[in-house]
Amino acid sequence: MRGTSSKLEFTSLCSLYTAVLGCLGKRVAKFCVNDAGCRLMLKVYVYQKCARCRQALNWLDAAGLRYHAFPIRTAPPSVEELRRMCVFLEGRLPALLNTSGQDYRALNFKAIWPLLSEAALFERLTENGNLIKRPFLIDQDFGLVGFKQLEWQDTFMQHGRL
Repeated sequence: MRGTSSKLEFTSLCSLYTAVLGCLGKRVAKFCVNDAGCRLMLKVYVYQKCARCRQALNWLDAAGLRYHAFPIRTAPPSVEELRRMCVFLEGRLPALLNTSGQDYRALNFKAIWPLLSEAALFERLTENGNLIKRPFLIDQDFGLVGFKQLEWQDTFMQHGRL
C-alpha cells in the first residue's frame, strides 16, 4: 500500500509541476511519458541562434514529442549528463565537442582537450557550454548530439517514442 501512495504522490507532483511549467511558454516545458506513466523530462540543450538547434526543436514539435529546452551557453549539461552522453556515444569524446565554434578555435581547444583527463574535460565543458556540440539531447535511454533528422527519427523509433 505504501508504494501505491508514493506513486500517487509522485503522479500528483508531476501533474502540479506540468501545470505550473505549462504556463511558462511553448518550448520551456514539455515532457515525455515513460512506460509507468510518470512524466520524465526529455532535455534538449540549444543555442537560440543555431540553425540546427531550431531545426531540432521544430522536428520535436512536428513529431509531437515533449521536451524541456535549456540554453546551452548559460545552463550547460551537468557533468553527470556529459558522462551519460559519453556512454551513449560509446566513449567517443570528440563527438561531444563543438569543433566549429569560435571558443573552440580561440582557446585552441583542439590541442588542449586530448591532454585533459575525462573529469577535467567535463568540468571545462560545464564551464563553457559553447564547447559542447549542439543540439545536445539527453533522455533516460539515449542521447544525441548535433541534428541529423534521419538519425533522430531512427533513434526515437528504436526507443518506442515515435
